[in-house]
Amino acid sequence: MEKKIRVLQIAHGMETFGGVESFLMQYYQRMDKNKVSWDFLFCCNNTLEKYVDTPTLKDSKITALHALKTTGNSLINYVRLISELNEYLKKNEYDIIHINTANVFLQFVCAIGLKSNAIRIAHSHSARAIMANPKIKDKIRLFVKGIVEPLLKIFIRSNNDYLFACSTVAGNSLFGQSGVRSSKFRIIKNAIIADKYIFNVDIRNCIRNRYSVTEHTKVYGTVGRLAESKNLLFLIDVFYGIYKRDPDSILWIIGEGPMRSEIERKIDEYDLSDYVKLLGEQSNVSEYLQAMDCFVFPTVYEGLGIVAIEAQAADLVTIVSDAVPQEAKVTDNFKSIELNKCASQWAEEIIEIMHVQKGRKNTRSEIVKMGYDISEAAERMCDLYHEICLKREY
Repeated sequence: MEKKIRVLQIAHGMETFGGVESFLMQYYQRMDKNKVSWDFLFCCNNTLEKYVDTPTLKDSKITALHALKTTGNSLINYVRLISELNEYLKKNEYDIIHINTANVFLQFVCAIGLKSNAIRIAHSHSARAIMANPKIKDKIRLFVKGIVEPLLKIFIRSNNDYLFACSTVAGNSLFGQSGVRSSKFRIIKNAIIADKYIFNVDIRNCIRNRYSVTEHTKVYGTVGRLAESKNLLFLIDVFYGIYKRDPDSILWIIGEGPMRSEIERKIDEYDLSDYVKLLGEQSNVSEYLQAMDCFVFPTVYEGLGIVAIEAQAADLVTIVSDAVPQEAKVTDNFKSIELNKCASQWAEEIIEIMHVQKGRKNTRSEIVKMGYDISEAAERMCDLYHEICLKREY
């Protein structure tokens, strides 16, 4: 019988359940718990708190250190974090430590500060360059980006046994090209439950009826954290252009985050409160995708864009910015528009695309073929954990 692999999943832990947490839950739900067990350690908040009583996590140890803030951490925060991480590791033994963040500085601190003989995996879930804080003066920011970050990436590459990423773009962002070209690098796909997204007209009608949406109204939508990177103020500009050309249109924004009040003000400025709805966090996103007619994702940076995969799985017209890697294209419904185009150009292109919209179909086979079905992906990761542990033994 194979040895059970003990894995510690480390993540930042922002203020809300996000993409990293979703990734971890999706994979662990479908892993053979006789072969692998996961514990979770959050540097800031426990963003799995709502799920601690679920069958998936019933045997997992979940710890929140609260050593870091969600944003704007000082050196003293990271010193405290490393101290508390090492105290935790003195009392808990693991075969693998899997660090899930695209934050260059957090990965660097873990790379040089953790005292453990466990196999170490650095995992980039985003193309975000965390240290590039737009509030810092341009010259300092360029210095950090051009000099400091490349040096930190050297330590990250050198002090980890494996380098995981959801795409080559996300890998380049955290490990540099040298890391992506190395034998340590692996693409771990942000897989989904393909069956859950198969288009279902009854689900579509149920959700639309809940919001009194007529059959002919076009529902545009997006899913993501209400944060600057998702470019939601620009999305409202784009929708305003769509609405002026087609008043029988509405926009649904699913998610929560720090920009909610700013987004609400923008909606009021355009007098669109009847046509743009902030729906908050939803546990049944797949059902909302059934109800939409077009998914719009003008993100400024993205490691992959798992929601774009989900939208295609529901056979939605999926329109993304050119910041979304082409690895996210899994069906012919995937269209990319340059971020340097203005909102009115986006609106025009979207309307043109919608004019030739076809009926919805079952895309499951396409999702599976591209390796984005979670059942198969979780099994592959479980096998990978065992493979790298076996290599360590020999």
